[in-house]
Amino acid sequence: MREIKGRLDALGASTTLSKGSESLTTYSYIQLGGETIKKARAYTGIAGELSAALGDEVELYMQSGYVVGLRLSNGRAFSSAGHGTGKSALVLVCLLVLFIPVSITIIGFPLMLKLIWDHWKLLQAGLAAQSLPDAIAI
Repeated sequence: MREIKGRLDALGASTTLSKGSESLTTYSYIQLGGETIKKARAYTGIAGELSAALGDEVELYMQSGYVVGLRLSNGRAFSSAGHGTGKSALVLVCLLVLFIPVSITIIGFPLMLKLIWDHWKLLQAGLAAQSLPDAIAI
């Protein structure tokens, strides 16, 4: 997991996708402590805390392109623990079972690889969020 500390200077344009009870916001970039992070994703709770912390000193926790945690200057910490972890593990197992029959077709092979890779990254991010100590899961 990558930790980035500094002043949260800017949040780029964002799009939010809702799936059931979860929403995922994708920022074109996040500017933090002189560093620019492109195509960062955050679940709704973290996205709201990011917006509120604009201009403040923060510590950002990133895993596989996802913002999995945020520590504010007042010491409060938030994590996206549990978001997508169970679903991603289940989908990953299903995709791996379907991999061989579907990947026989020329079109199916790259599509299956991309789906497996995307869910693997989401699973890694969810597990990393669970490892943040003293963080409020939002």
